[in-house]
Amino acid sequence: MNHPKELLKKLLHRYDMTIVSIFCITYNHSKYIKQCLDGFLMQQCDFEYEILIHDDASTDETIEIIQDYCEKYPSLIKPIIQQENQYSKGVRGINFVYNFPRAQGKYIAMCEGDDYWTDPNKLQKQVDLLEKNPDLSLVCSNFKIKNSENQILESELEYSKDFRFKSSDLYKQWIAKTLTLMFRKEHINFEIIKTYKHFRDVHLVNHLLLKGQGYFLYQPTGVYRIHESGVHSNTNFMQRYNQAYLTFSEIFEREKSDYAANQYVKSAYRLIKYKFIQKSFSEALFVLRKLLSDLLPTSYSKFLITYK
Repeated sequence: MNHPKELLKKLLHRYDMTIVSIFCITYNHSKYIKQCLDGFLMQQCDFEYEILIHDDASTDETIEIIQDYCEKYPSLIKPIIQQENQYSKGVRGINFVYNFPRAQGKYIAMCEGDDYWTDPNKLQKQVDLLEKNPDLSLVCSNFKIKNSENQILESELEYSKDFRFKSSDLYKQWIAKTLTLMFRKEHINFEIIKTYKHFRDVHLVNHLLLKGQGYFLYQPTGVYRIHESGVHSNTNFMQRYNQAYLTFSEIFEREKSDYAANQYVKSAYRLIKYKFIQKSFSEALFVLRKLLSDLLPTSYSKFLITYK
């Protein structure tokens, strides 16, 4: 069966380059990966795109499903199948280690293998915005949530219109969900990205918003899945608080800004409080001392009492 994109590539040749590279990372997503890939393949757009998959040595049927799709759409789907799990070996930022270097697209879209897109015009809408607005660095959107009981829930992003935003606008609410992101490849400095020890999506978005503004589409374009084997589902509160603290302390160390300072203080206070509850007093004091030594000598010390 010829997918419409396969025919478009053979017959129209509207572009002589790939416009969008889709990054998809998978690990034991056999229950979900078909829906994810179908969301990529249903995209209706007037340009070429590629699907770059990295599977981190899945032990279920994920690899077999990916290979089956590759046979059907060989010019669209380009997988890397690991023999050994890279995350367990300490590799972080998998997309930027394995997918970014081989991406041919002008723009990058992202969606992990257990999430999926629902809007067939997602890529077209986002590319159109980036093409028409050179001052934009990224485009994201609202999304829905599917819980472990397969119930579809609304996100907490209650907006009724599209809008532009910058990093300081993220104080109140995080709106740049990874599965909805599209950004300019040229705005990524890979040499900087790969030096982060605690790289997470917030590093990426912060990095991009230093190069331009973001644009938020209020209509949902995809579904974020919460399930027992998900990354956040298997992370306890202490791990989450510690990850957030390490993330924002690193961002503040590299890129001084009001947003980074605010989030650094917020994550540190939350971790300190939790460590006191757990009676880990020496660890709590260590975090507090570092926070004070980082902020007190700077103009960002105001956030020690005014963080939002």
